[in-house]
Amino acid sequence: AQKALEEQLATSAPDAPWRPVVENVLASLKPSAKGANVANGPSQRDVETAAQMSAPDRMAMIEGMIEGLALKLKENPSDVDGWQRLMRSYLVLGKKDDAAKALDTAQSALKLDAAKLAQVQAFAKKLGLDVK
Repeated sequence: AQKALEEQLATSAPDAPWRPVVENVLASLKPSAKGANVANGPSQRDVETAAQMSAPDRMAMIEGMIEGLALKLKENPSDVDGWQRLMRSYLVLGKKDDAAKALDTAQSALKLDAAKLAQVQAFAKKLGLDVK
């Protein structure tokens, strides 16, 4: 899937509105410091399907992937990388209110883990979100 996404980016317009989201998915596919994948990215079939879609359909698919990430975070709210990807993805789509809501939810979920909470808050500040 990673190779197909990279090929899709190489052949797409530099100003494609979905490009930053695909770049974020690619970043999430890179191995973490522990050597494990930090996220389940799109399958090869998903990438091939996306390449054939119209821009609105592709955007709908991307929004669906982001919604899926939000659902996964409800099941595993201690996933700092996931919260970071979710906030960044919302901002890339121009959904600052959703990014702020994700930050609020992450802060509530991580309030008992000071280290993880600090990571999420520092990342949110870099994104320009108001940290409470």
